[in-house]
Amino acid sequence: MTQSDAADASNQMADAYTRTGNTDDHSRVHQTAFNGAFEFIPDGVPWAVIEGNDGPPKLIALDGNKLYTMTIGDIGEESLSGTASCRLILIDPSEATVEFTSKFSGHRGPEPMSRETTWMFDIGSVSLTFSSKFSAGQSRVRPDEALARTLAETIGWTSLPGGPVPQ
Repeated sequence: MTQSDAADASNQMADAYTRTGNTDDHSRVHQTAFNGAFEFIPDGVPWAVIEGNDGPPKLIALDGNKLYTMTIGDIGEESLSGTASCRLILIDPSEATVEFTSKFSGHRGPEPMSRETTWMFDIGSVSLTFSSKFSAGQSRVRPDEALARTLAETIGWTSLPGGPVPQ
């Protein structure tokens, strides 16, 4: 990841980690997430920080058929120590599934409707579930929506709302 993307991702990871009740660890999570993202996540790929009910927040990135997941592990007591765990999963579309549920709001028009979507992906031994929001007339696709749509397309889903994700 670029330094700018790594900074954005690490801010989101630290904020998400803080929401789990670990407010004292914000700066250590931020530094650890930045280092892990900058060192191990490729530049220019769609990414998002997702929060699930089944564990710590994850940084998810997609590079073609390669899915990267990163979580923060042990946060040491020293100001700059911490552990980032990164994993690479090769996506086999014949083994992967995607399912989503959308709650729509507004009126049907020529553009995609506003919606909140819960995405559920089963990719080999990995299951990802997260939500994204899309607002009609929105000028740019949010990172979680872009990642979800790109991942669904990688698995083989075509004709998703809004057409191809802008790169």
